[in-house]
Amino acid sequence: MSSRPLLKPSSGMAVSPAATVPSLMAPRQEKPRVLTPLALTGMAYITVCAGPFGLEPAVGAAGPLPVLLGILLLPFLWGLPQSFITAELSTMMPDNGGYVLWVRRGLGNFAGWMSSYNSVASNSCDLPLYPVLLSQYTAAFATHVLGVNLGVAGEWAVKFGVLGVVTLVNVRGSSSVAALSLLVTLVIMGPILAEPFFPTVSLHTGDWFATSGSVDWSVFLSVLLWNYQGWDGLGCVAGEVSNAKRTYPLAVSAAMVLATISYALPIMVGVSMFPDDAAWEAGLFEAIAADINPVLGALVVVGAATANLGEACCMLCNSARAVVAMADRKMVFPWIGVESKVRGSDQPVRAILLQVAVSALLMGFPFDVLVVVDTFFKNVALGLESMAFLALRHNEPGAERPFQVPGGLAGAWAITIPKFAILLFTMATAGTTAWVLCGGANVAFVVAYLVRQRVVGPDATDGMDKAVQAGERHTNNDLRAGSSSFSSQELLGRHAATTGSRSAGGATNAVEDASAASSATCSSPSVLTLSLSPLQVVVQCDGEAEDGDR
Repeated sequence: MSSRPLLKPSSGMAVSPAATVPSLMAPRQEKPRVLTPLALTGMAYITVCAGPFGLEPAVGAAGPLPVLLGILLLPFLWGLPQSFITAELSTMMPDNGGYVLWVRRGLGNFAGWMSSYNSVASNSCDLPLYPVLLSQYTAAFATHVLGVNLGVAGEWAVKFGVLGVVTLVNVRGSSSVAALSLLVTLVIMGPILAEPFFPTVSLHTGDWFATSGSVDWSVFLSVLLWNYQGWDGLGCVAGEVSNAKRTYPLAVSAAMVLATISYALPIMVGVSMFPDDAAWEAGLFEAIAADINPVLGALVVVGAATANLGEACCMLCNSARAVVAMADRKMVFPWIGVESKVRGSDQPVRAILLQVAVSALLMGFPFDVLVVVDTFFKNVALGLESMAFLALRHNEPGAERPFQVPGGLAGAWAITIPKFAILLFTMATAGTTAWVLCGGANVAFVVAYLVRQRVVGPDATDGMDKAVQAGERHTNNDLRAGSSSFSSQELLGRHAATTGSRSAGGATNAVEDASAASSATCSSPSVLTLSLSPLQVVVQCDGEAEDGDR
């Protein structure tokens, strides 16, 4: 890693050649904050919901009543807590990286490693689902409406075509992803809102209360929770959100309402026409719409196609920024985080291409297996994110939180306890396949962490998130607006206590060198100032300061 002098030499000041601070990460261009409330609402809706497509297996596994109850309850027990936690942590740490930053800061490097790798594993299983779903809907439409059999080659052509479009949109940046999300939202919602008003639709409310004789809890819960996950991914673009304090609460609330409507209406209409649970499998919503009206069927197919396209775009956008944050912290190879100039701003092209390559390899796996494994990985990550949220509330009560979950500590616990209960129940019913695959993967993550610590060793990146935490705890106010001063020994003690002797070495040595340099020339006791925006160590002698940016 490169380093720069800590102190700007002034007349009479001898600066030790060792007075340098290792750069915590390569300098990055400030991202344009292009995501407005409307743009983030589109991304939130598409990331989390993108229509009811893919929800059909849940009805087949449990019947309409459990699914409808889940749609009504999960926004409050699952979606709202996760969206509020995302809003609070994203405004508290308004930088790209999301959960990578949150868990490292709240629970430490090892928990941050496990959370990040489980999230990336979940994303890697999630992204292939959308090309697979789109190919299934396209094949169903071709068979039922056009009388054409696409065949295996045709379906794979659709899958790779989706990946190609998703890659091109993401390379253009988050503004292009947001614009596509808003367009897709309109395409999806139009047919859903119109469906109940067609004269051929007759709602039979009695069918809504049916339950399958034997509930497949693994498929039912995995599919249902899969259709409500993704909120935390919105934190990965926090560095590109305009006025985060206002934008995040508005966007997640609007997206939650749209998601509930998108799930409930098609199932209410669908079970009135297809009450047999056995008929409910991926692609049925297209057939239902085609039975109501051929034009409506065509619009739903278009909606399903664009929904999967939009959701894949948003997933890749969020995940690529998380991978870049991991690269900055040497959690993956740093070269993966190198960005390329596209349309005047830096874009994570390498991280995007890596995720697309992994997705291409996983597209051949069965849909149900990918959903269950995806949800299991995500539940591990969400559990760690929730624990980090609570830890930050306890350990950093005075940190700046432009948006805060109401109710203080009691409110924070109240929204996380039901979430923990759902997580535990879902993981307990996940089935042997998920436990073997995900359990084995997590053992590999632990081994990889130990190898990383041995090969790379403790360096400045180990303490970069905790160094911020040390400053937040000390100042107990808006650190982004200014700086706070304290003695060099107090700074050393606080930094070492927070980061630990192993990870604090680089920064601690730098402050020691700065302190020694100032003591050699200052007649009065030196003062070191820690500023977090940008991160600086300032040496002040008799009221005159010399500083150096890190």
